[in-house]
Amino acid sequence: QRQQALAMRLERYAAIAMIVGGAACAGNRGARVDQAFRAFPGGGSASIVGRWALVSLMRNGEDRTDASNSSAVRYYTFNVDGTFGITRGDSILETGTWSQDTTVVPNGFDHIPNVNGRPGRFVPGIFAIAGDTLRIAIIPPNPERRRPTQFRSVPEDGSWLLIYHRAPR
Repeated sequence: QRQQALAMRLERYAAIAMIVGGAACAGNRGARVDQAFRAFPGGGSASIVGRWALVSLMRNGEDRTDASNSSAVRYYTFNVDGTFGITRGDSILETGTWSQDTTVVPNGFDHIPNVNGRPGRFVPGIFAIAGDTLRIAIIPPNPERRRPTQFRSVPEDGSWLLIYHRAPR
């Protein structure tokens, strides 16, 4: 029991160190925001790290799942190093960096696309994983870095709701 208490205390101190380190980097646009929360060690079924196939896309309250003329599945791949790629078939649609904060409810999610080889605008969001299903809600970049509080998509705030299913690599 004493060892268990010590292990919990060490985990708490490590988490605090990661928060402080992430906060120190957050002011630098070139740095990954909240990079300390980027991934669960070792992945696993509760981890966002991996390849996810798009199931549903709602944008501004409208179903945009089949908006493209291509029937190829879109994938969002989260790499453990904090980079991501969004692909459809053999085409790369977007790359960039991502991070997560699992110390808040709902879990925080940050997406920064590459634009002409440089970090683009910070896109705030939230995420939840249930089994092999990943839900992500995002809103347009905003100066306050306000993020959504619910998993929904409505025209009033330009929000998106994306549903993914875990896919093999």
